[in-house]
Amino acid sequence: MTPDLKIIQVNPAMVALLGFGSKKGVIGATILDFAPEECHKDWRFLKEKLWQKAMPSFSLKTCLR
Repeated sequence: MTPDLKIIQVNPAMVALLGFGSKKGVIGATILDFAPEECHKDWRFLKEKLWQKAMPSFSLKTCLR
């Protein structure tokens, strides 16, 4: 993901998990496109902390559609 949460790379497992047949449906979208509104805060928190270098890596429990 880019700092604005745009997906630039994805593995086949994530493509299948999101219900797509190829990467084309996922690459270029933002992760928020696949997250319910109530989970956007989790992704925004990650965005803030990770790209401010407050966290060197992350583990996130949240949900996607």
